[in-house]
Amino acid sequence: MSAVADARQAKNATKRKTQEAAKEVKTWVKVLARIGYAAKGVVYMVIGALAVEAAWGSGSSNVDTKDALVQIITQPFGQVLLGIVAFGLFCYVAWRFVQASMDPENNGADAKGILKRTAFVISGLIYLGIAVLSVQMILGSGSSSGGGGKAPEDWTAKLLAEPYGR
Repeated sequence: MSAVADARQAKNATKRKTQEAAKEVKTWVKVLARIGYAAKGVVYMVIGALAVEAAWGSGSSNVDTKDALVQIITQPFGQVLLGIVAFGLFCYVAWRFVQASMDPENNGADAKGILKRTAFVISGLIYLGIAVLSVQMILGSGSSSGGGGKAPEDWTAKLLAEPYGR
């Protein structure tokens, strides 16, 4: 009988440790997600403001994420602001990969769950590209005062010149 009691006790201890670990993971995952969603929100608010300008006729008619990043970096302390946004976007990318790998929302392993988790990976890769572009813009504009770097406009022109640019 003591072997059965020991097994139950071990099972309960394991269950407690698992719940404690899950609680710890939930805390940092929530922080990661919140920072990421905040950064994503900032980018979309800037895109929205640019779209309003375009609707009023004072801005470009083609407004996209690159325009939002350029708008952020051209503000006072723009490099710092874009750095904060880039950090947040990297957090969002990490959150998407956590969603895909750890399945915190319990999407499951059926076809629908796998499809959702695959979409999380694709979304993460897209935002990884935006975050990397942000860093490139910061580094490019940071050295442009010395004459050796490229301004955000140069990066945009280079990207638009590529076959996939538009």
